Amino acid sequence: MGDDSTINRLLAASRKRIQESQDNEIAQRICNAIGERRIRDVQDILWKIENQIDWESAVTFLIRASSMKYSVPLDGDNPTRRLEPLKFREVIFSIFDCAGFEPVNRSIVNLLQYLSEANSFVRAKTCFIKEISRAVEEHIESNDTLFFEPSLLPYEIGLQREQRLRVEELQQDSVSSIICHTIGNSINITPLWHSEFGRRALVELCIKGLVVSPEVFQVVISVLQVSNEVRSRLLQGGITKTNNSYDQKPLNSQYRLLLDALITCDVENLRNLGSRHACPVFNHLLRNHTDNYRQTSSSHDYRSFLSLLRDHIIIRWVDSISSISQLVQLPDMRIKSDAIRAIGNFYDEASAHTLLDIFCHTNNRSIRSLILDVISRLIPRCPETQRAVSELLSSNCFYVNELYRFYRKMWKNKTY
Repeated sequence: MGDDSTINRLLAASRKRIQESQDNEIAQRICNAIGERRIRDVQDILWKIENQIDWESAVTFLIRASSMKYSVPLDGDNPTRRLEPLKFREVIFSIFDCAGFEPVNRSIVNLLQYLSEANSFVRAKTCFIKEISRAVEEHIESNDTLFFEPSLLPYEIGLQREQRLRVEELQQDSVSSIICHTIGNSINITPLWHSEFGRRALVELCIKGLVVSPEVFQVVISVLQVSNEVRSRLLQGGITKTNNSYDQKPLNSQYRLLLDALITCDVENLRNLGSRHACPVFNHLLRNHTDNYRQTSSSHDYRSFLSLLRDHIIIRWVDSISSISQLVQLPDMRIKSDAIRAIGNFYDEASAHTLLDIFCHTNNRSIRSLILDVISRLIPRCPETQRAVSELLSSNCFYVNELYRFYRKMWKNKTY
């Protein structure tokens, strides 16, 4: 009897370890897909868990994945990193058709736990949209719409059209009513940082800090999306009392950290938060470090250039593809090659089309070979690549025969 009891305990422990290993593998797959912003893959995994187990388990795996690590290319020293909180948040909001409204003052874990009470992904999406709609209303009432991007949300789904329009109107009114006052020979732009249109203009221009010169201030005002009347009033300036409410906005504490990181151009914090809102800063820094490396050819400047490429890959926002593709136009082969490899780490149809366009317009055989190698590794994570290659075969691409040989080899051997 004693031997049987021992065997049963060992078997139970073994089954438990096997189950834990399987659970870890599922959670890791979710973490990897979110880390690489493969939205459809995350949805497929969740649907599969729902069908094989239940929806509550799917949510449990999703929450578990939020604290795991995933692999990052172009970094031999730190090949893995913890899933960035704002990237996780942005992916979750995209999955549930609420992209652009991530700054609502709701804990993402609490939101997911709330969704676990739904009995399916479809019902969970409906519940998520309703809860976010309530949260957006709170932000409208408190006039806190910083980092909101209603344009990311298709009008045929998600939040009510009226609510989105109200957010856009508040953002317009916010920048139209501010006054930036003078401090000595400088101008305090704190109010601009706390209006969405102002924040976007400052980030696009890579303005750092809360105080600028009158000359810089004029440049900022010139690119604001406001009427000439408002632009003229802003340029006149004025005196305004200190607004203590700036310390409490955005209401969401993670987005206050993001705003602080943008104001101070804190690259490390921007990287660790993982938000798409960091991309304009990384674009500016990438251009600067690329220029520095082209001038010096030093190993230090090359490492800085690679670090900024890696930052784009960490964020993995689709807008980065066009920025990185501009580097391919430069004559430096090292920069070209690194840029092509970087584009291949964005698992989006835009990457495939960008790479194929470069392929058809370069007479450098080694670059074309590199592009085909990158495309072969892109296919497993982005199935749309296959269609993009197939469509190009009937085009007037000068190297279509070379592409056709690649196509036949890939799908004959089924290496994807």
